[in-house]
Amino acid sequence: MNESWLRRVFRWVGVGRSEATLPGVQHHVEGADINERVRHLNSAQLCRAWRISFLAVISAKTAAELEELARKRRLYLEEMESRNPAGFACWLASSPAASSDPEPYLLHQDAGRRRFGSL
Repeated sequence: MNESWLRRVFRWVGVGRSEATLPGVQHHVEGADINERVRHLNSAQLCRAWRISFLAVISAKTAAELEELARKRRLYLEEMESRNPAGFACWLASSPAASSDPEPYLLHQDAGRRRFGSL
């Protein structure tokens, strides 16, 4: 059976799986609520979860799925901002798309400052 490239990407990144089973996203707290699991992600994992969540959004089939994904994405944004307010502000100043990668701004803050000046 020929599987579409998008379906292969979804399978690889774990769309439809919990965050605990996503490749490269390790959780240190079993059974914790989503707020706790997000707090236990390192910054690179948090950025990856953000990117993966966009793929989940575009493949969501129900309003309930979209609502849950919107809640998760809000938690990711809040955590990013609390960890690196200046980098987060630089990322937002770049007018990012919903699928954009915040990692250059959150993990490599100096690059964001050079592009947009100090905030």
